[in-house]
Amino acid sequence: MKRARIRFTQTAPFGKLAKIEGAVHCAENALEFELALTESISGPVGGVLKRAVAYRDLEEVRFRRRFFRKSLLVFHARTLTAFESIPGAKGYRYAVNPTSGGREARAFATEAGLAIAHAAMDEFVREIEDATSSDGGSG
Repeated sequence: MKRARIRFTQTAPFGKLAKIEGAVHCAENALEFELALTESISGPVGGVLKRAVAYRDLEEVRFRRRFFRKSLLVFHARTLTAFESIPGAKGYRYAVNPTSGGREARAFATEAGLAIAHAAMDEFVREIEDATSSDGGSG
């Protein structure tokens, strides 16, 4: 099965001082981000960062179309530590501007949401199995 992938840019936390370009795709157990600082007033730009955020650490991925401004792809985490290694993320939230069309971004958000829901369901099933096995299997 082909996994969704979307390219994006990000300038929000840096204003006009820096620009991050990147891509994110749905892997087996996590969203995998690739990020590169492509513009900076401080001089030469660095290499590519690769970071993964497990689906179990995510709450949702939402696409927001905005008129007269760039659209947003917003990632919401369950924990404050989920995005700590991703530059530009703020607390529970990481927002980027998808460079592809709205249809592709919406499809990506849908696939990521399904993966998040599937991970939550798997965790719930494990909790039930653990609870029933600790009862001695009676029931």
